[in-house]
This record gives sequence, C-alpha cells and structure tokens, in this order.
Amino acid sequence: MAIAPTATIANIAGCYPCIEAMYSNIYVKSNVAEIAAVRSKWIDQSISHNVFAQETSGKKLNDIYFAAWEKGLKTTYYLRTLGASQIEKSTLDA
Repeated sequence: MAIAPTATIANIAGCYPCIEAMYSNIYVKSNVAEIAAVRSKWIDQSISHNVFAQETSGKKLNDIYFAAWEKGLKTTYYLRTLGASQIEKSTLDA
C-alpha cells in the first residue's frame, strides 16, 4: 500500500477507518517529541528528530521548541510544514 502525497491514506480506495487510524498523519501526532526525548536519555549521541508543524506562526514554533526543550529533547533536525509538502501542482501547456 502506498501513502498518498498528501501524507494520508484516506484517498486510497478500499481504506477502512480502522486501518486509517493505524497510519495517522504525522501532523496530528502530538507526542512524537516526548517519545524522542525519553528515548534520548539512553543514547549517548543526539537523535536527528524532525519537527512537523501544520502552521508556522512564531508563537506556535516557540511553543513547540520550548516544550521539546522542557521534555529533555537534546536536538532537532528539520522543521517540516504542511504547506511545504503540499506544493501546488501545475503544468505548462505546450
């Protein structure tokens, strides 16, 4: 089964809600930073942890990074946003 470019499997034919819940969108998962922080306590080196955010307002990003720091997350790697992953599809008429 392939994941659609929208980061959800809801558009795949024959997808049942019980299956969709198992493959939820990364942008709705809120405890990913907490899991990485707990895991990093037993790792000598840092983890390349990507941060996924639906919106990129300064306050929202500040809240995300401050919460990650409070939980003990040592580093983050990339900031991924929903807008960057849903690029407008266009073609040139030849």
